[in-house]
Amino acid sequence: MGCKPVRKRCNFAARWSRHERLALILPYLERLLESLYRNFKFCGASQAASSIGGLRREGETGFMGKKFAQTLELKPDKALIDEYIEYHKLVWPEVLHSLKEIGILDMTIWLHGNRLFMVCEVPESFDPSKDYQTYTTDAICQKWDTLMKGYQQKVPTAEEGEWWASMQEVFDLNTQLKALNA
Repeated sequence: MGCKPVRKRCNFAARWSRHERLALILPYLERLLESLYRNFKFCGASQAASSIGGLRREGETGFMGKKFAQTLELKPDKALIDEYIEYHKLVWPEVLHSLKEIGILDMTIWLHGNRLFMVCEVPESFDPSKDYQTYTTDAICQKWDTLMKGYQQKVPTAEEGEWWASMQEVFDLNTQLKALNA
């Protein structure tokens, strides 16, 4: 009968209260749930299981989509720009849901001066020139779109028929790092 090794136990519970322990893991759980929701809805269960860490770039295991970027200007009036920012602090729920329904997985809009820069993550089959405006089939979303266009103006380099002008990707860190490691 030999001696059994004694395992030291981490006294995690004694160091932090229950609330402190929950606060430590809550951000990770929120990200996990958001990732699972997006991937089950747009990629299916088999791909969702392989991409629990979050969205993946095109070509990586899990997320099978792409990113696109567009630019637009706001009218050069400080008061209008401030109103536009305020509207985007609480976008109407119908607009948010409609964007998800048409396939937008993630969207961020950045502002510099009066220039807007938008980045979207979408499924591979998404065509921004055809699919993006379909979110306005809902009457409330049409009202939002009309309201926002009152603050906006095309960039001088926009193609005919373009409101948000498409941008060309000129650098991708991950693509270049993969090429170095290949």
